[in-house]
Amino acid sequence: MLISGLTRHLRLPLAAAAACATALGLSPSAQSATQNCDKLAGRQVLKTDSIRIVSKPFNRINRKGATRTIGRDYLACARPRGTVRRVGQQYRVYLGTGSIKGQTAVESGLPTFGQNAGRFVIVLMRDANLAGDYEEQSYKVVDVASGKGYRYFHFERSPAGFKREPGPPSVVKLDDQGRLAAIITNPNTEPDPEDEIYSEPAQGQARVVAFNSAGKRQVLDTAPVAQIPRSSLTLRDGVVGWTNAGQPKSATLATASPSASASARTSRCRGASKARGVEKILARSSEGVVFQRSFDRIYGCVYANRRLRRLDVCCDLQAFRMAGHFAAYDYRGSAIGDESDKLGVYNLRTGKLLRVSKLSPNSEGAGQEIDTSSTVPAFLVTSKGALIWLQAVRVCPPGRVTLPACDLGPGHELRAVDGANRSERIVDSGNIDTGSLKLSKDERTISWTKDGAARSEQVRRR
Repeated sequence: MLISGLTRHLRLPLAAAAACATALGLSPSAQSATQNCDKLAGRQVLKTDSIRIVSKPFNRINRKGATRTIGRDYLACARPRGTVRRVGQQYRVYLGTGSIKGQTAVESGLPTFGQNAGRFVIVLMRDANLAGDYEEQSYKVVDVASGKGYRYFHFERSPAGFKREPGPPSVVKLDDQGRLAAIITNPNTEPDPEDEIYSEPAQGQARVVAFNSAGKRQVLDTAPVAQIPRSSLTLRDGVVGWTNAGQPKSATLATASPSASASARTSRCRGASKARGVEKILARSSEGVVFQRSFDRIYGCVYANRRLRRLDVCCDLQAFRMAGHFAAYDYRGSAIGDESDKLGVYNLRTGKLLRVSKLSPNSEGAGQEIDTSSTVPAFLVTSKGALIWLQAVRVCPPGRVTLPACDLGPGHELRAVDGANRSERIVDSGNIDTGSLKLSKDERTISWTKDGAARSEQVRRR
């Protein structure tokens, strides 16, 4: 029996406009971690002896992306006093920040809860744009007590084509240790281009697969669809049972050892950056990585932390630099006639932008991004989060200060955000070689070339 009403973060090009959703949909909520789970307020969605899930409405405006998202947050906890976690959202996204009366949503998400056992529950998440050219489904086993889980099926259809994935599950069984058994099928025997989206099993075949509590997958059997009846699948006390051509078969699943679980947590970040759907690595350091999935969805993570962070970076010509667990970015704005570069620095441990004390707060935009009102040919970041960059100097006619009337001149300013207060400052200005900007190995010294002569400046310490 499926219970409607759970989804994860947005998965489409407009997703940056609704970044209010959690990157994996499994983060602690703003609710108190020690409150009585049975007294958690909200519309009850699911209640068992072990877990409880409620939903609450939201109406959020993203002024940066000029969208309004309306839906329900889904909060879960392990009874009686487990941590409350936001496990997903049901949502509709509308263009504009005003009234939605008469509007049609451009994106939506609608999920369901499947089987539950103990503190584990199956979460089926679906996202799509209403133009009909994008759809994504992801099936997961979620541990409500810890917020951890694993994905056992994923499907994505986009204008670029289909993502090749294992065939969809036709039947699943879940136990109270988080172990899962499933039969996946590709039933059509006639050639069908749409069936070729699945990398396994082959057309006309069924496959019995199982996952241990850490999500490690094991193929147990493969045969023609008619030989492995769906009704024959069982999972009891860690033993998977099924029949093949009338003959009973079985396999024992082990509960993941602590060391295996620790290894899974450690490799989560590396594995995510190499998974299907990753289009390219944008930046990496010894501590973490930033990567891009389809439709410009950008994520970052540190290897020592299994949490993936959705990075809300807008628009065009995006570039990233990493040092330690800090990821600096530069992107080109899209205002017609005055396109300019914006800069920011994410702490991938927290998923938050570092604060900035701006040199000209009235002209550099709101929030923790710096709007340069110019172009940025080079930028660097240190492992302490200091940001250094070059920006072209604009030359304005007498009496004119608006950007369309100001042209980019030949000179550049060297700027930095550093020091204890992370204050923006102008380090140098003039005929600076844009290819000469460097940091010393100890990250204490900035060096560059101006008028053919080498120059340097110390990075201010935090």
